[in-house]
Amino acid sequence: MIVKMNKITLLGMEYQREELTKTLMELGVVEISDVDIDEYGELIGNPDVNSELQRIETELSYIDSALDCLAGTHL
Repeated sequence: MIVKMNKITLLGMEYQREELTKTLMELGVVEISDVDIDEYGELIGNPDVNSELQRIETELSYIDSALDCLAGTHL
């Protein structure tokens, strides 16, 4: 049986790469291949993308701080 494949591009934080890659491979839902940085260089250098990544990183920092505070409290 031949199954149609779709290509996806997944962008994320470098520190999450190893865990995410491992999880996806264990699930067997994707085939992972290396990326040619030249192919995505324009996207990475896009000011709108950089601005959004900065905003997301700031939000993640706030969430991490909140989780740290909650972990230190006893409910």
